[in-house]
Amino acid sequence: MAAALAFGSPLVYDLSTEEQRTLAFHGRAVSPVTSYLAIEPGVRPSTEGLLKSEATGTGIGFGSGHGRLGGSVTSRPGNPAEWLSSQLSDAWKRCGGVGHVSIDVETTLDEVVDVLRATAKESHDESRLDCLAEAAWQLELPPMFSGEHVTYVVSL
Repeated sequence: MAAALAFGSPLVYDLSTEEQRTLAFHGRAVSPVTSYLAIEPGVRPSTEGLLKSEATGTGIGFGSGHGRLGGSVTSRPGNPAEWLSSQLSDAWKRCGGVGHVSIDVETTLDEVVDVLRATAKESHDESRLDCLAEAAWQLELPPMFSGEHVTYVVSL
């Protein structure tokens, strides 16, 4: 994951092509030096950036499959605010926090997009508040989150 983050940041421009290739292969990241590129329809993929031994080869394959397709419309049961409160309450305890704390968590349909600084009524070690904020960032939201862009104020 760190390799993918590096390729998504300006830090990658500080690396030589060979260093980028090494990072991409080691981290198994898609990158400008390891990805195929077809400019126009019908143009063969470019092998630029690939070592010669990796760009050649032959193979044969076959396969089959079967299955069924079905579907139904389902609602997204549950209360996102209550779910967040439960998850962050558990995290607050794991962080060693006691007493009341408040944190704002901004979400989209399927991910946390912003976490505003946690604040506490009582005096707390900053590391506990940082721990809670980090736990909020790590949440994997269930399907009950249906708002395209919602900020929840979670008071524990």
